[in-house]
Amino acid sequence: MKNSDLFFKKRWFPWVIKSGSTLRNNKGFTLLETLVAITILTMATLGPMQLASRMVASARVAQNRIVAFYLAQEGIEYSRNTRDNNFLNSSNGWLDGLDACFGANGCIIDVPNASIVACDTECPDIKYDDSSGYYYNYIKGVPTMFKRVVKITPNVGGNPDEANVKSVVSWKDNTGKKSVVLEEDIFNWR
Repeated sequence: MKNSDLFFKKRWFPWVIKSGSTLRNNKGFTLLETLVAITILTMATLGPMQLASRMVASARVAQNRIVAFYLAQEGIEYSRNTRDNNFLNSSNGWLDGLDACFGANGCIIDVPNASIVACDTECPDIKYDDSSGYYYNYIKGVPTMFKRVVKITPNVGGNPDEANVKSVVSWKDNTGKKSVVLEEDIFNWR
């Protein structure tokens, strides 16, 4: 074999070079190279996995916030609806049926069961019942992490035709204690 052929084969095809009648031993990956490759692959997969995990956690927090907002809005809407029904039944006072919410501890408004109950000390958790079609109520289902307290302050600023409705939904998840507060003034528009 010529020197130029040997140089060419050594450079481009080192595994083909024969030394005598046996093949030359190929050198594979060393342990250090393997560890470096495993480290690079691990780091390349851990980054996206951590990002995906954080995105799932953020989605869960956003979902809880949306549910809490709608539960708080439901408390306001039910109060407004009761006021409107009192207007249609002109024999009632404009805040009749809402007086359980006048206390310092507020009340629970159970929309699916059409009931308003004053809270003695602390209002109970809202329950989730998938079977009834009424997902959030106080009678039947599994307790959720959400609590709703509705407080109504009549005679705002000394005006007997104005009341302040405050609906607070609070919950605690793995990121801490959170709450959504909605507040609205309703008026006697007779």
